[in-house]
Amino acid sequence: MPKYLDITGQRFGRLKAIEFAGYDKNKAVLWKCVCECENIVVVRSDHLRYGRISSCGCMKSEMSAKRGRDNAKHGMWNTRL
Repeated sequence: MPKYLDITGQRFGRLKAIEFAGYDKNKAVLWKCVCECENIVVVRSDHLRYGRISSCGCMKSEMSAKRGRDNAKHGMWNTRL
């Protein structure tokens, strides 16, 4: 297995790496992280380091709740109107 970069204690957006979690089926390094909302997730280290993931999913739900009905679609996508 390839050596991994130790990122224990580093923060990536809302996630903080707490421990090495092994390798996935593609031999990518996995880390166990804790989010600011106290959820624990296991994510790939390259997704953390390159900014592809920055929370456990809580940020997406907060942003959609913040937008609210301002950006809502009418839902009549296949009608004559």
